[in-house]
Amino acid sequence: VFWYNKKMFEDSGVSIPKTHTEFLEACEKLKNAIIGTSVTSIGDYAFAFCSALERVVITDNVTSIGEKAFTWDTLLTIYGISESYAHSYAIDNNIKFAASLQKYTVLYDANGGSNSPEKQEKYTDIDIKLSDTIPVKENCEFIGWAISNEATEVSYMPGSVFTKNADTTLYAVWNESKVTNTTATKYPSYTICNVNLYGIPKSSVLWIAGYKDSRLVHNEKRTVTTDTESFAIIGDIDEVKVFVFEDTISMKPLTECETINLN
Repeated sequence: VFWYNKKMFEDSGVSIPKTHTEFLEACEKLKNAIIGTSVTSIGDYAFAFCSALERVVITDNVTSIGEKAFTWDTLLTIYGISESYAHSYAIDNNIKFAASLQKYTVLYDANGGSNSPEKQEKYTDIDIKLSDTIPVKENCEFIGWAISNEATEVSYMPGSVFTKNADTTLYAVWNESKVTNTTATKYPSYTICNVNLYGIPKSSVLWIAGYKDSRLVHNEKRTVTTDTESFAIIGDIDEVKVFVFEDTISMKPLTECETINLN
């Protein structure tokens, strides 16, 4: 049993080998190889049969290269980062080295939320998979990542392939949920209700109703003008219900009914 990276052959225009014999034949045609960023060690004779190999990209994550890992052909050039282990290896083994590889950082900004993914490293022309970690924000739905903190449209999704060769900060894009969060303080002859509104457009219609023993005793509507609306309900009540509608004509609901039990 042996393992190999199919993409290396595809990128060199070589048919994917299916047998060991085909693998050896394919190795002799392989011209380019990119060592993935997760690789830290290249084993003995790893590319020893790749006599046509001209270009191999090795990141500074690699800290060990085995005996005769590469065919020391005059065509071969290792592309990497200056003063990395690969650079030293190339010098020690008389292999041409090109310090053309750059390291970039991908940062994540939760954009008002929390649980941002850890930063990732990206190297020149080596694609990476973005983090699958999902940030969170109260009363909001995460819909993806963008390159601006004011963006409303998504540029990348968690797990997307990222190809950009530049330091980049990705900002969370949020879809703010339309919800109410009401606090009600009951006094002997009245009740004060403070309705906090999240994602509710101004000019929407807020409707608050007070009940006693399931009987409607107070009914009030008003146009939303602030993020917190306050009501005073006179009389003895044991339940408050809060609704938000798009307007007074269509009465299209924007939120689920919020019920506050005062018993």
